[in-house]
Amino acid sequence: MVLLEEFQQKEWSELTKHAMERLRKGNTPDLARVRQCFQILVMPSFEDHVSWEVCHDDKAEAYFAVCSIWRVGTDVAKLETPIVRLRHPRPLFPTIEVEQFPLQSEWAEIAIASLKSLSISAMPDSKIIGLDGTFYELAFDAGFFSARYRWWSVPPFRWRPLDDWFQETLSSLEKLK
Repeated sequence: MVLLEEFQQKEWSELTKHAMERLRKGNTPDLARVRQCFQILVMPSFEDHVSWEVCHDDKAEAYFAVCSIWRVGTDVAKLETPIVRLRHPRPLFPTIEVEQFPLQSEWAEIAIASLKSLSISAMPDSKIIGLDGTFYELAFDAGFFSARYRWWSVPPFRWRPLDDWFQETLSSLEKLK
């Protein structure tokens, strides 16, 4: 990992903010017949950040996944030295790769049904501190209601069922790559 000077930290902070906005916005195709069922994000401190969106195409009656990866190492290398920085446009834009994968309908429907049946505390007790680790997020937007759950490394005790579902779903999706 590159150690950034103070003047580079502001630019890195802006780039990170932009990358996270793009990942959270997602890359579900902007078609009336396509809807995002849910999104999971994995954001380790010093590695690539990954977003998986499970989507349904109502016209084709098919599920698919959109995987978006922010190449953190590629972007931090653009700030390695002032000379290297000059080789890249201003402002810097995050390096995000997007790929789409078909999903088996049965798997997607089971994952969605399992998510719908989870019961967790809306606001858990948590006394956790740390520096490095991985943030996890689960989000869904169903029009008139939506939610975004976020936790760091070890989930709050009352969110363990959510984390179990998340890790199992993530493991299945990662096998698509």
